[in-house]
Amino acid sequence: MKKMLITGAAGFIGANLVRHFMDSFEVHALVRDETDTWRIDDVRDRIILHTVDITDAEKLKSVVGKIRPEYIIHTAVYGSYPTQKDTSKIVNVIVHGTINLIEACKQHPFICFVNTGTNAEYGKKSAPMREDDPLEPNTDYGIFKAAMTLYCQKVAREEHLPITTLRLISAYGPYEEQGRLFTDIMTAYASDHAPKLSSPKSVRGFTYIEDICEAFAIALQQPDKTAGEIFNVSAGEEYSIEDAVKETRKHFPMSKYPEYGVIEARSPETMSWVADNKKFCTSTGWRPKHTFAEGIRKTALWYKENAKRGNS
Repeated sequence: MKKMLITGAAGFIGANLVRHFMDSFEVHALVRDETDTWRIDDVRDRIILHTVDITDAEKLKSVVGKIRPEYIIHTAVYGSYPTQKDTSKIVNVIVHGTINLIEACKQHPFICFVNTGTNAEYGKKSAPMREDDPLEPNTDYGIFKAAMTLYCQKVAREEHLPITTLRLISAYGPYEEQGRLFTDIMTAYASDHAPKLSSPKSVRGFTYIEDICEAFAIALQQPDKTAGEIFNVSAGEEYSIEDAVKETRKHFPMSKYPEYGVIEARSPETMSWVADNKKFCTSTGWRPKHTFAEGIRKTALWYKENAKRGNS
């Protein structure tokens, strides 16, 4: 069985990827010592867990050397939440951590390395984001993620290595924590409280996590088509926060209606955060399989069964 290494394996994206690949790969999951592993605790007997901080170059090199993975997925990050404001830590995890991982993996032949990018690299846009758009990130997180996306592309092209970046657009689904839109809405509705939200008209290109996992699988299978490239992974359709609330309400009996304008919108956010997915679809044949309604139905079902787990 081929070996796969996943960094940030206990996070929302990472944990879903662990579950997606653990039946077909020998999955090696990397987590930090202080990480809450609630998302993967029930599958720890089916994966190999390694406690290592990617900012520790020497220890990381030793762990990677012992694993010798054929496939690498890099999701470890810091700075994606408003509470994560320490710029030096953002730089250390995103920049030094990514460089450390690439340097460690370069010591051994691998089939494909997928770096996880973000819509925050684009900054505010008034039209669907395209991979050839100028990058205008307006947060420290977006700035340094953009830098590492470009660094990965540079290394891939200069050293002829199978490294690609998938820019994930407004991911949602099972295993999200509090503070994320759908979890907050479902938590409020499950307790018959009114969700407190910002603008109902803010638009997102919500992309269901299972479609994202399948995008990673396709990218890993086609390194000849993905190496050195940057791709948006997006459902490609616009839905407002109000749309999300209305769709979620179908799955929770409640009497309260949302309170809009109560929560101040994050200042760096744009009112439209949708991405063009044509490049990835055309290059690899990937297509999102879940409609917005189906993704929310599955998320609501998971939430009802797991509301008391971990941070959800």
